[in-house]
Amino acid sequence: MAVIGTITFFDGKSKTKAGAGYRGYHTLESLKGVLDYQTSEEKTKPWLISSLNCNAATAYEEMVLCKEMYDKAQEDGKNRMLIHFSQNLVEGETSPEIAHEIAGKLAQHRFFEGFQVVYATHLDTGKLHTHFVVNSVNLEDGHKWELSTKQLQELKDYSDSILREYGLHITQKTRKKEEESYKSQHQIRMEQQGTSWKYETYLAVKTCMELATSKEEFIKAMNRLGYQVDWSDTRKYVTFTDPDGHKLRNKKLYPQEKFSKEAMEKRFILNAQYREMERKQEVENAMDTAYGILRLANSISKSTGTRYPLQQIEKDYSSAAARRELAKEAEKGRGLDWER
Repeated sequence: MAVIGTITFFDGKSKTKAGAGYRGYHTLESLKGVLDYQTSEEKTKPWLISSLNCNAATAYEEMVLCKEMYDKAQEDGKNRMLIHFSQNLVEGETSPEIAHEIAGKLAQHRFFEGFQVVYATHLDTGKLHTHFVVNSVNLEDGHKWELSTKQLQELKDYSDSILREYGLHITQKTRKKEEESYKSQHQIRMEQQGTSWKYETYLAVKTCMELATSKEEFIKAMNRLGYQVDWSDTRKYVTFTDPDGHKLRNKKLYPQEKFSKEAMEKRFILNAQYREMERKQEVENAMDTAYGILRLANSISKSTGTRYPLQQIEKDYSSAAARRELAKEAEKGRGLDWER
């Protein structure tokens, strides 16, 4: 992985604990995996996903077809399948829409001519950033993507110039910080196989956090899943202990900003607000249904002369769903004559 100003290039290489050596983006599966990650609904939104020379929804199939057309789809451990990099912006300086617009301008650089490109602006961290996936094979003539150090610097300078046009600052990241946060291939394989206790803990915390309306409710939800939660006001971090005794602090969950004590408590407040809004909506819906049934009963009484219209509705339309549908029909063009 090389960090060049506002652009971070990923090479898909990480040494495993088992000492299996280095692996990169040399399989079609890796291409699909990065595209899926890039466009995940947990990371971005549909309107923040764009593409060049392909359709973002079918990019994988189109990129594979391009490789096969030029006989460059071999999975021999040497044939690189994609180029993956991100454009990084300083936190809080602009909106997701502007960040995506900036990414679109970067994609117009001459180095991308004829290449299939998908780019998506991510919202899952405090800092806006856009991930780019480029097919390593050019659609127009089949040549492979190759840039010299000088050309990479040119691309970095072009990206910086766009940010300056928008009045934004230039970010700088250290290689050490990036490497510390990068997962090993061993950890990735465990997650893919569903055998990672760390990932299981992450999913448990994420799920309970998205539902709970208070710290107490969150802890109870975690307890029901078999986890112990040590959340003390005197300690900086929260510690989660899984049913097998593995311990994991919230600072190890990614992104860290999302799982800090403060961020989690803010999420609980939002959940409580959402739940109250849903409760009010349910009450309003119930009232609308009741008024609709009264309108229908009034209509039946007028048209048939019966003194017991509600019992007729109850008899003829026993299910709540049927009564709601009738109520909706009755509301169309009819009022309720309260003086009858």
